[in-house]
Amino acid sequence: MSSHSTSSKPILKTLFLVTAIVGLLIAAYSVKHQIDYDLSNGAGTNAACNISATLSCDSVAASPYSKIMGIPVGTFGVAFFLSALVLMLMHLLTSKRAYKTGKVDSHIAETFFWYFSLIGVAVSIIFGIISLFVLDSICPTCFGIYISTFIMAGLAFFIVPNKGIQNFTSQLGSPGLTAIIITVISGLVGSWVYNKSIGDQPPTQTSNSEKVYNVPFSKSVYDGAGEDYRKGNDQAKVVLVEFADFQCGACANLSSSLSEVYKEFGDKILVVFKNFPLSNKCNSKVNSDMHPFSCEAAMMARCAGSYGKFWPYHDKVFA
Repeated sequence: MSSHSTSSKPILKTLFLVTAIVGLLIAAYSVKHQIDYDLSNGAGTNAACNISATLSCDSVAASPYSKIMGIPVGTFGVAFFLSALVLMLMHLLTSKRAYKTGKVDSHIAETFFWYFSLIGVAVSIIFGIISLFVLDSICPTCFGIYISTFIMAGLAFFIVPNKGIQNFTSQLGSPGLTAIIITVISGLVGSWVYNKSIGDQPPTQTSNSEKVYNVPFSKSVYDGAGEDYRKGNDQAKVVLVEFADFQCGACANLSSSLSEVYKEFGDKILVVFKNFPLSNKCNSKVNSDMHPFSCEAAMMARCAGSYGKFWPYHDKVFA
């Protein structure tokens, strides 16, 4: 082994460690974003990775490809990078004698790194294709993960040349088992954290496959933007939550229908109104100023509500 090769590999392995840590942090952020998105019940988040309609984490989080067996894909990214990180640390801590004798490449972990990194590259390519050609959206954090896996694979290639499948299978033992254990444990922990964070919030499937959401609403003027105006029985088992824009014709038609339902069932139900103006002047979940007067109408409705006149105003505007 040449002196150049021996001296350069510690640097490459350090870079490998740094890349694994960066990938781990990005994957952890991806999991957090998925939790935040699910807690919003699909309304979206204000995450920094939502740059535009095309560069958006939310659009990918809303897709069926964001989870595997109900677990956020980012959790598997955490498991992958954590496995790579631990394996390299194992190698660095146990190969001091190998460095002294010049037998660095003979350590059992090295050959495994080469193939382990290729798995990350393959998975990244598959998800990248899905993102670009199926979802037509790019998740910045996802592509940060993909780039990290490519860098790790490149570093692994220079750290240890490909010695062939036979060498790989003969050396798989200890590091391979460790990676499997770390991946399984990370997946289980990630699943527990995800379910613990979401609680009862995520959508569940009914018998006819329609999504059902537990939409929280405020009953106090001191909560956030104030109460959500409502009529009916607060203890009713049936709660109808309406997200509406006062400048929206379809919303007006729906409100008329809800009024008829309320007249029929009265205190057997609870009707809740949530302002959702279709204008980015006051609603960060909307990308354009589709209805330029909707923000003012919503604010005046809340003002009327503070005087106990929300529903008369509501009916007047929609009429």
